[in-house]
Amino acid sequence: WFNTDGAPALYAQTANPWLKTLLAYRDRLFISWFFYFMVGGYAGIHARKLRVVLRYMQKGNIFVYLISFLLVVGAVIGTGKTSSAGAYQYNFLFTLPLTPLMVVYLTSSLLTIYYWALKYFRKDHLFTLLMKTFGRYSYGCYFVHAMLLSYCTALLNTYWPGIPPLTFLVAASTLCSASSLAACYLVSLVQIPAGNLLVGRIPKS
Repeated sequence: WFNTDGAPALYAQTANPWLKTLLAYRDRLFISWFFYFMVGGYAGIHARKLRVVLRYMQKGNIFVYLISFLLVVGAVIGTGKTSSAGAYQYNFLFTLPLTPLMVVYLTSSLLTIYYWALKYFRKDHLFTLLMKTFGRYSYGCYFVHAMLLSYCTALLNTYWPGIPPLTFLVAASTLCSASSLAACYLVSLVQIPAGNLLVGRIPKS
């Protein structure tokens, strides 16, 4: 609520430049993402317990996932409008990860994906190995991905102008993920001083 309603109202009322800056960049602050950190921390520390819980709760969670998905899609489509050029424009503000509905949807979707991955992918499956690799370097990928994403989008805009939005999204996500993983791997490989502070303590296997 604060991120979507309270912060914009407070921003309009205050004249303090420091507070305005914090409110304007609130989506970059750690406290805004605290819930996701807590969920990720619990999943990492209590992985076995989470797997047991998922077996019992997924039947109910799938309904939460489907309902929240339909609500998000409905909100995006329902608030769209036709531009002066005649093109239909979607309002993607409803898909920002800090809105209350998206918090529910993202949490439910992550649990759903994790459940199906555990159920249908073998330990030696390529997808499983890829996810384990990203899991090893996820700490560093989190820190570096925002910077690399800006370079990836600039690269696509320069060398692939006029790219369709959905293609742009897939290409930017793929490039950002690959470059983030490569950067973290290189930092851990070189073993620079205080490298653990940048990419985390990488397990040997």
